[in-house]
Amino acid sequence: MSAARMATRTKVQCWLMNTTGHPLGFLPIDKEHEHNIKDTKVTFGTCGPNASWALMKKTSPAIPALRAVRKHTELQIRTLQQGLHHSDPLKEKDIEILHNTYIASNIHSQQDGREVKSKADGTTDV
Repeated sequence: MSAARMATRTKVQCWLMNTTGHPLGFLPIDKEHEHNIKDTKVTFGTCGPNASWALMKKTSPAIPALRAVRKHTELQIRTLQQGLHHSDPLKEKDIEILHNTYIASNIHSQQDGREVKSKADGTTDV
């Protein structure tokens, strides 16, 4: 049996799904269902005095979009404490990644040539 045929058979008969679009991003449906339950109840769950089944019903369809926003934000800012996957924390490596990201962003470097055109553009000294 060829690899392509075996992959197709596994996807169809073993009930795998891929929500990432990556070739190796397939999960069993029951595991993906557990991810959905966790996101519905914990990660993007409703809480507080207005929490209700009706509100959960309204917010649940937005969970895939919220996941995408969270992932995009993390890839841009890189601030998760332990990365995107379960693993042992490596403080030194995480701090080095964060440090290199800050240096590459040039947030703290002076840029000559900028002018304050109006009073609203300026900042007050504290």
